Amino acid sequence: MLPGPLRGFVLFGLKMAWSCLFGAGMLALMIATHLFWPADGPVHRYDFLLVAAIAIQCLLLWTRLETFDEVKVIFLYACHRHDHGNLQAKSSGRRG
Repeated sequence: MLPGPLRGFVLFGLKMAWSCLFGAGMLALMIATHLFWPADGPVHRYDFLLVAAIAIQCLLLWTRLETFDEVKVIFLYACHRHDHGNLQAKSSGRRG
């Protein structure tokens, strides 16, 4: 067993690593697809990344590394950001 302060430090590091799983997975996929995705591939790169993001989220739910309540918060935030982007595009006269 580790001494108190060291144990707390290691536990903090593990919690931070756990919280980065989705972001690290998506970053790895974005870099890999940027470097290796064929221009004439059967699926557009960003369509693949969207499906991959959903798959990662489902995997985190299935392994119970994430709760359904956390997914609801992410979904509501994404919807809010999407609506905000649409409002900005409409006010500037752009289509989006």
